[in-house]
Amino acid sequence: MNRVSLNDVYKFILKNRRGGAFPGFSKIEIRHALAIALETQSIIVDTDETGKEIFGVALGTPAPEYKLMHVNQILTIRKHGGMARLMQHFVKLFPGWEMQAERHGNLVRYKDFNKLVKKVSIYG
Repeated sequence: MNRVSLNDVYKFILKNRRGGAFPGFSKIEIRHALAIALETQSIIVDTDETGKEIFGVALGTPAPEYKLMHVNQILTIRKHGGMARLMQHFVKLFPGWEMQAERHGNLVRYKDFNKLVKKVSIYG
């Protein structure tokens, strides 16, 4: 299986960002966010079966002392199931952790990743 490079992810973000994904980020800020997520092992990339085509990316900031993942950015081009696929990867990488993210200007904390994945699967 092939792996995408960080530069591939960067190009994907530049090409597809819209709405709330990476709002107001300069190109340098996007590269910086990717580097931090890579360093903290909190970057998720959704690809096709071959690992060549990118469908989505999620960046987080882990707080291991609290078993908490703060999801900073999510970008997916899948019409259905993209967000759920990204969240499933976080569930696998951080079992038993809680997750938080900003939604509609409010910080929301999810104590049950699996419940969140099911909810996202239904609505997105």
